[in-house]
Amino acid sequence: MTDDSNVHLYSRSKINIVVQTTVTIVATIIFMVPLSILSLLKISASQRLGLIMVSVVLFPLVIRPFSRPQPHELLAMTVVYVAVLVGNLQQN
Repeated sequence: MTDDSNVHLYSRSKINIVVQTTVTIVATIIFMVPLSILSLLKISASQRLGLIMVSVVLFPLVIRPFSRPQPHELLAMTVVYVAVLVGNLQQN
């Protein structure tokens, strides 16, 4: 605690709620933006492949700071993400 009236301390539970909400929003954006682009826009196969490659590189870079997974967990998450993107690519 502090006697300084300009310092505001928040409870751990409130901080956790904000962090979990932020992670949920970021994860949704990471998944939905590339899938929306692949599904809705008429782009060439090479552009689709480029989008998938960029998304796959960015995915672990964005996820790692938020969830701090073990290396094998990060690899598994990335593989599933690639499967979703490639599955969407093959449908079109």
